[in-house]
Amino acid sequence: MRFVDVAPIAPGALGFHWIEFWSDSDAVEALQVQAGRHGGRWELGAAVEDVEFIWELARAVVAGHVVETFGPGRSRADVTLLSGEFVSETGYDTGRGWLPDPGWLRRGRRVAYSAYRR
Repeated sequence: MRFVDVAPIAPGALGFHWIEFWSDSDAVEALQVQAGRHGGRWELGAAVEDVEFIWELARAVVAGHVVETFGPGRSRADVTLLSGEFVSETGYDTGRGWLPDPGWLRRGRRVAYSAYRR
């Protein structure tokens, strides 16, 4: 397993990381990328398309194209890739995140992350 963490120095920018899961034959078997607190985690295979998605997601995060909405024990990361494609992922924390909370996206606190450079 290899862990890569990207931590920005720009105020208000979002960090991200990815994990490479290796097989016994020293080949990457699966990938996971995280760009958000609870939401924004994608579990992928190791195909060329999966690596390209991580690259596109990383470029969008660096460009500041991520808005994250926070609710009780949960968050959703909305990412606009540089191609214009929109992707989102919702994640949940233990405890309160397991309970239904209709309307949390409307009531939630939104954070629009900054670009790494201005």
